[in-house]
Amino acid sequence: RPPLACAPPGACARSGGMASNQAIAYGGDETGALVLDVGSWTTRAGYAGEDTPKATFQTVVCPADAPSKSRKGGAKGKEKAAAAAGADGDEEMADADAITGAPKLAPAAAAARWRVGARAASLRHDDCPLSSPLAQDGTVADWDALEAVWDHALRERLGCDASAHPLMCSEPTVSDSKTREKMAELAFEQFNVPAFFLGKSAVLAGFATGRATGLVVDVGHNGASVTPVHDGYALQRCALRTAMGGEALSAAILAHLESKSVVVRPRYAFKKVENAAGEYDVSDVDVSKVHASFARYKQLEIMHDLKESVCVVSESPFDAEEMKSVPTASYELPDGTTLEMGAERFKLPECNFNPSLYSTFEDAPALKELPLWATPPDNGAAGKGPRSLPDMCLDAISLCDADVRRDMFANILLVGGGACARGFRERFEKAMGSHAPPGIKLRVVSPASGAERRHASWMGGSILASLGSFQQMWMSKAEYDEHGANLIDRKCP
Repeated sequence: RPPLACAPPGACARSGGMASNQAIAYGGDETGALVLDVGSWTTRAGYAGEDTPKATFQTVVCPADAPSKSRKGGAKGKEKAAAAAGADGDEEMADADAITGAPKLAPAAAAARWRVGARAASLRHDDCPLSSPLAQDGTVADWDALEAVWDHALRERLGCDASAHPLMCSEPTVSDSKTREKMAELAFEQFNVPAFFLGKSAVLAGFATGRATGLVVDVGHNGASVTPVHDGYALQRCALRTAMGGEALSAAILAHLESKSVVVRPRYAFKKVENAAGEYDVSDVDVSKVHASFARYKQLEIMHDLKESVCVVSESPFDAEEMKSVPTASYELPDGTTLEMGAERFKLPECNFNPSLYSTFEDAPALKELPLWATPPDNGAAGKGPRSLPDMCLDAISLCDADVRRDMFANILLVGGGACARGFRERFEKAMGSHAPPGIKLRVVSPASGAERRHASWMGGSILASLGSFQQMWMSKAEYDEHGANLIDRKCP
């Protein structure tokens, strides 16, 4: 999309003649703004006003100087690496000259030092650590890696010049001023965007469903969070979170399987050869040089797929005796091993409603403790381990002012990849009904499709950044030059 050179006729009149310079520059409904949502597992990027992100890829990086290996151990050229990456939705960009006739955009300074997305995670890299630019608590752990993720999303996946488009980014509910200022510096100094905005993920998720007020329950990869939102503002002093997310559940089921002598081998760790009978003989390959972080990441990918394929949230609380008679569900590992999942496929998602079940998985790693966003009320359960999602919702609502609590109960929004499990919304609504005060109106809503639940924050940012009434909210490059990065706290509360 070409950059918007000036406001449409009448833009100043619509804003009452009080429009600022950046409102004139970006007024109207068509700004060509970019929306970027860097999540703990997946990054999404696209244009404002569109229904779905144009690019989605894994939020993972590895150093670019690591040699790439094929799944059989041989070296691969760029063409084969791109083909392998394409299977994961992260294809190598063709030369821009062949597509648009424009010069190929130069990468950001940090981008050349990292492989991003499928280029990092789909091909085997010996002696190369795999990492995320984000820490477990959602803060930025490596700014160079984050810059590389931004560059990969905007330049390579969208193929656009960021200096010609306003940029909206999502951020956690609670983020310190230093991090927000650094984010603004990255946008204006490294990518030279004409305007920038930081939106709270919970607020953007609410806008995706047309709600400016409500309780946003986000079940993500690194954890789950509960954020009250009122009139488009996140109530940070009432937000709560737990580390019981997709990563913790995947690690628990992986440890459980390994305790039963099940070997979870990623695709790079073996080769298949068809024999005369038409069947496949599986043999191991030498993976002694593969970094432990890469092996762990590929195993967790398999566990994520296992959860999505066979796990179901039961209608009632988990009962081990009753679940002994449930039929099993089959799941085939990449090497052809077939698993029969019985009670485990119900017990795993039940951890969101009864966290004490997490420790019943054999050899499950200790659940990490995240810094508190807000102090939950002392209801006799504080200090006794992680809280269930319904309990966290009640705690968050009780921290809100009394006059907004009814609105929170009546507008509970369930989003995130972890909320895509079959039966999750129905069970959550039932659990909230039993926890809510008598006589209160309770309503739980969730996007119909799994993609909408996963991309809720991005979709809300797409809607918000395309509104004509929002254009005066951007923090412009001129304002950044005049006031500095600390203006971000006032422009993006």
